[in-house]
Amino acid sequence: MLPDGIESEAEWTAFLEDMGESFEPVGTFEESCVYQIALSFWKEFRLTRHESALFQSALLEPDGESIYSAGNVSKQAIRTLLTKSTEELEARFNAEREFLTRACLLFDTDVVDVTFTTLERREILSAILEHDTAICDKEDDEKELNDPEEQDKGVDCIEFSAAQIRHEVQTLAKAKGKDWEEALEVFLDSRAHRTRRRCRSLEIARQYIVYNLIPDERNVARLTLYQRQLNADISRYLNHLQRAQALRLGRPVAAPLAVDVTVSNERTTP
Repeated sequence: MLPDGIESEAEWTAFLEDMGESFEPVGTFEESCVYQIALSFWKEFRLTRHESALFQSALLEPDGESIYSAGNVSKQAIRTLLTKSTEELEARFNAEREFLTRACLLFDTDVVDVTFTTLERREILSAILEHDTAICDKEDDEKELNDPEEQDKGVDCIEFSAAQIRHEVQTLAKAKGKDWEEALEVFLDSRAHRTRRRCRSLEIARQYIVYNLIPDERNVARLTLYQRQLNADISRYLNHLQRAQALRLGRPVAAPLAVDVTVSNERTTP
């Protein structure tokens, strides 16, 4: 067994007990066979985890030789796809689109039932203070979308009306010497542009992952050889166990099959 935190002694013990219940061994020899079978299966589970780790390591570190090289695919986008479900990503983009829709209503002075969270208010006002160009020159592709369930964690969940946000935007824009509608439009264009770039980045990362689902030839050969060895061990000990159980129960036991093979590089003349 590997140290705690990598493998669980309790899980191994439970797995071994389950194998014992399945084969019902009697005596030390049969119990040893069951133990070896269980151990080989456990090593196959370990091999699967190792294979998964190899894939993840290779995917998170584009080598530059793939058609999707490190210059074209975002590592953050790869990590996002590997750690987030499709439902989670869809929820995040839906929340982003919904926020942009509400933010567009700030231009309408008749809107009274639209509200914004503390973080949303902070982001809008910060954009009015900081941005002076139509679209930010520095794209923030590495920053993840806000999680709708986590965006207000640790922040007072106070709701601010559209009228209050609009008044604050107007005040800040005036202090900066800018037209508030133009400043707000800059923010919305920038935010929408960034969202589209993130969507594109995730799509490229998804193609990259699909393209690299199979590891390199050396790893394939190494993993295949080890798995073949484990399968051979399982078959061998299972055969020993079945023969021992048949012998114990008085059933006919077939003689083991043995084949002698002689290899020679000498040619024979017919």
